[in-house]
Amino acid sequence: MKFEKAYVLLSEDFRYFGENGTDGYKQQYPAIKAVIQGLQKDYRVNHTKILREQLLDLKAKMWKNPKKNQGKPTCSDPCQMCNNSSGILSVC
Repeated sequence: MKFEKAYVLLSEDFRYFGENGTDGYKQQYPAIKAVIQGLQKDYRVNHTKILREQLLDLKAKMWKNPKKNQGKPTCSDPCQMCNNSSGILSVC
């Protein structure tokens, strides 16, 4: 499968929550909640100062735990394209 117009973000400074992830942040960060619920494909959005502040605060809280991988994958089926190292859907 080719993704000629795909953009990829690579990072060594991340947090992965997997099946431990929740939407609990929505109670404390209403601006983030509103943006997440309103996201659409292929649209660029200019964000507010309030949203930026909430995102930075949420990141600071999440980065207090230095462990990058904080949960098991929500789907660990190796037959899924996103779960194998080749990036190619294999027949299992």
